[in-house]
Amino acid sequence: MAHYAVDHGADLILGHHPHVLQGIEEYNGKFIVYSLGNFMFGGNRNPSDKDTIVFQQTFHFQNGKLTNEKELKVIPFSISSVSSRNNYQPKLLDGPEKDRVKNKVIDISEKISGNSWTMYEK
Repeated sequence: MAHYAVDHGADLILGHHPHVLQGIEEYNGKFIVYSLGNFMFGGNRNPSDKDTIVFQQTFHFQNGKLTNEKELKVIPFSISSVSSRNNYQPKLLDGPEKDRVKNKVIDISEKISGNSWTMYEK
């Protein structure tokens, strides 16, 4: 369905339903983020996977038209600021945890169609 949406004019697809991180694909020059995970999730007091991301894409326009310039940022978070439970307070990750979540997204993306999206990160 994501490919269909891009083929019919969508410039970005952001998915979220499976409640876990999934990969990012560049398809026909557009990005498909299959799942962001759970940024704010109250349905589980202590999910085993607390990894999530914020995906930022900057769209560039020239003379009112969208250009092909690509600029994005993947920002790793945890859905909780404590590891023992879900306190419903997302935490920006840094250090080794930031790298772990970022590499997780890259590894999952490799299984889809490669990680070409990493070249556009600013």
